Amino acid sequence: IVGDKGQELLYVDGENEEKMLVKMGGLKGRLMPTLKLDPHGSLAMQESRYPITKAGIKALAETIIEFRKKDLDENLNTECVMLPNQKFDGKDCYCFIAHFANAKESPSYRKSVIYIDQKTCLPIFVRGFGWPEDGLASASADELDEKTLIESYSFTEINMKSELATSDFSDTNTDYRFRR
Repeated sequence: IVGDKGQELLYVDGENEEKMLVKMGGLKGRLMPTLKLDPHGSLAMQESRYPITKAGIKALAETIIEFRKKDLDENLNTECVMLPNQKFDGKDCYCFIAHFANAKESPSYRKSVIYIDQKTCLPIFVRGFGWPEDGLASASADELDEKTLIESYSFTEINMKSELATSDFSDTNTDYRFRR
């Protein structure tokens, strides 16, 4: 799904037959009804590395833990360093940088950078870097990172005290423009 201005998506685990509801943006949104898509299907995954079922700060934290457990369980040759006194979005953070030895042990990632908010202990900024194509062997570290960035996630203005109502996740909510 190519995201046009005004596109809306709603996914609620256990609702809508486990489908995500998509209201297209732009002219398509005026002409087409709401789509019900499999969140793991090819159309839904067209521009994403992960399905909507993996979206959010909780899922990100779980994914980070899953990857680090795998590193430990498989005794991968991973170098991990912690940088003290780092900041992201004005928040004091712990920063962890993991360098993976080779593509055989870590096919997806060459390096990952994770910022953990010291106050909330939540991951608020994560960047993943893949393996370089041939010809980048002589690139500087910064250039290599720029050319191999495959994902970047950030969470800002997190309000831990906000409460959401059931209607916030309903396709009948008038704040959404879902049509049948």
